[in-house]
Amino acid sequence: MLNGSAKTPHATFFYPGGNDLKAVRAGKWKLHVNKGKPTALYDLETDIGETKEMRAAQPAITERLTGYVAEFAKDIAGHSRPAAFAEHPKPLPK
Repeated sequence: MLNGSAKTPHATFFYPGGNDLKAVRAGKWKLHVNKGKPTALYDLETDIGETKEMRAAQPAITERLTGYVAEFAKDIAGHSRPAAFAEHPKPLPK
C-alpha cells in the first residue's frame, strides 16, 4: 500500500489535530471541520492544493461527510473512558 501497489482497505480517513477532528476524507472529497461543523470542502482529484472551496456546489457531499464526522464523534464518545484519579495517591514502591 505504501509503494502504491495495493489499495487502502479504508474508505474514510479522519484527520485529528490535538483532541479535535480537523477533517475527513472519503474518496476524492476532503471536508474540513471546526467543532464538527463543516468549514471547507475540496475535490482532491482536481484540486490537490485545496484552493477551490466546494461546499455550496456540493451540498450532498458536504452532508454525507458531515455525517461521517458525527458518527466518528459518537464512536469516540462511546469508547472513551474518564481519566483515572485516586483520592489519596501514593507512589509505587521501588
